[in-house]
Parts: sequence; C-alpha cells; structure tokens
Amino acid sequence: MSEADEALTLFGDHGLYERNALLNAVVDLYRDRVPFHRATRDTFAEAHARYPDVTALVVFPKFHPEEILEIATNDARLPAGITRHVIAWRALRVNLSLEVLADPGRTLEDKNRWLKAWMEERTLQKNIRFYEESTVLFDE
Repeated sequence: MSEADEALTLFGDHGLYERNALLNAVVDLYRDRVPFHRATRDTFAEAHARYPDVTALVVFPKFHPEEILEIATNDARLPAGITRHVIAWRALRVNLSLEVLADPGRTLEDKNRWLKAWMEERTLQKNIRFYEESTVLFDE
C-alpha cells in the first residue's frame, strides 16, 4: 500500500455523545490550523480533482434525525457542516415580525390569516420571486 492509499479510521462506539466528542476533537485538530474545503463527495480522488492541493479527506458518519435532535436538545454541538439539509423550494429573506408570530394573545388561525395577508401584499407589490432552477448566490 502506498502512502497515497493510506487511511486512518477512528471508531467511537461508546454511545452517541462519545462519538460526537470524538468528531469534535478531530475537527478541533485542523479547524484553526489549516485551510480546508467542504467537499460534497467522499472519495479522495474526487476531492483531489476539485481541490488539487488537498492532502487529507475527513469523511463524517451519517446521523439519523433523532440523533441530531438528541444532541441539539442536550446542549451538545456537532461539528459544523455535517448536519446540512438540502431543502427544495426554501424561502429566503422572509422578514416577518416575530412579535406577531410569538404573540400569545393571537390564535393560530389569527396568525395564519395575518401571514396570508402579508403574503398577498408581497405578491401584489411584486416582491416575491420564484426561482425554479437551482440558485447560487455570490454576495453572501
């Protein structure tokens, strides 16, 4: 096996929190020390084709939604980027009054009527734009 074919595998099978702590410890080793890219594929060859200067590839395990909820509701943190969700048709820049939505004096029906009127107003003002294609923003 050549040096380029070597892999280091870490196992943390002592439970969800121990595995998560191991993931955070691994990320802490490189996060502030070396530049890194977030790759969408899990093979070194594909990462190297896109980022020729890549020297290592960290592949995170898959998490089930209930595991993510368990960690999040117990004030733990997962390494950034591994809980990414792709949401089709998501709405961006929806600036609603949280005071209205959180108002305990309004019923859910009242809030839904208010939201419908808010959306109708934006539609009449031609402030809503629907992109059917995938969109990439360069001003974030």
